[in-house]
Amino acid sequence: ICQKLYFMNLRWMLVAMATLLFISPLSAQIAFWQTYLGGRAFDKGEKLIVQKDGGIMVAGETYSTDDQFDGNHSTDSDIILFKYSTQGSFFWKSYIGGSGMEDLGDLRETADGGFIITGTTNSVDGDLNANNGGNDILVAKLDFKGRVEWIRNLGTKYDDRGLAVAELPSGDFLVGGEIGAPKPVGEELPH
Repeated sequence: ICQKLYFMNLRWMLVAMATLLFISPLSAQIAFWQTYLGGRAFDKGEKLIVQKDGGIMVAGETYSTDDQFDGNHSTDSDIILFKYSTQGSFFWKSYIGGSGMEDLGDLRETADGGFIITGTTNSVDGDLNANNGGNDILVAKLDFKGRVEWIRNLGTKYDDRGLAVAELPSGDFLVGGEIGAPKPVGEELPH
């Protein structure tokens, strides 16, 4: 089974499930289901993962506050996650954000069936309660139903960005990104 992600102008995306039959790959693609995600403002899909249980996670940012995006914290971007079954059944959606900007960097499934995300934020309210100055690295852990278990802001007084995240065998998380301040290698970030 293969997933295809299409970006539609300044709208969200079309998610389609297809099977590839190896007898005649170009002519044997069959779409099982598709859905369109989007509101009236700029929305962007960035990540799509297939979970161990076969579920499909679609994540990105939304500026919309209408239609499917009625949980957005502001008219600035929030991170949004959607979960679907392989048959196209919608399970849930979840927002991460505040009145400022949130930008998705990475999304991964965790060993417990939940999710870890990293990205960038400049909010100090909503789901976030602190900011080190400028943009901060955002790290959030969600359970298997999309409920936020915890959120952390990491960064300097300059602009910082979370770009990648991985779960270590110990259950800890490794976060990669950019730090806007000139910091010596190996110096710990405030948290």
